[in-house]
Amino acid sequence: MKYQYICKVLFILLVLNTSSCSLPLDRVFSFYGLAFTEPHKTEIIGIWMPDESTRVKYNLDISTKLIFSADGSFKAENVPHWWKGESIGISNKGIWNLKKSNCCWSIELKFTNLLTNFLTGIGLLEHRFNGDPKYLIEITLGDPDSGNSMIFVKQKFASAIISK
Repeated sequence: MKYQYICKVLFILLVLNTSSCSLPLDRVFSFYGLAFTEPHKTEIIGIWMPDESTRVKYNLDISTKLIFSADGSFKAENVPHWWKGESIGISNKGIWNLKKSNCCWSIELKFTNLLTNFLTGIGLLEHRFNGDPKYLIEITLGDPDSGNSMIFVKQKFASAIISK
């Protein structure tokens, strides 16, 4: 009985992965999914840096950071050129807040030093089994169906400094 159940689940995953809108298997088997639980602002405040797989996949040799402060401001430091079409190593700042859209939570960024006051949202991923880290930040690159994204992890040592 258990074997038949496992076979059915694997078949469904195979069908999903080979459909016209392919679903990357690394996302299906990930511990992280969309953030359905409202995060507390203290869970966001701090310094976030790309995880190891992001640094390797996109050959990041610069120190890319997202810094979220308790006063609602943020800094994006050394963001790669392919994010929003800018040149390599750009830095920017603005204000941030948590936003719920449809089913899940994201972080809304308003860049205050661009001529257009550019507004964008970045994804928030939540650990499905209450693991650590509880949240990850995902910045999708291009078409969301492509599976191309940068994953950022909160740095534990810096959170206390930023929140003061």
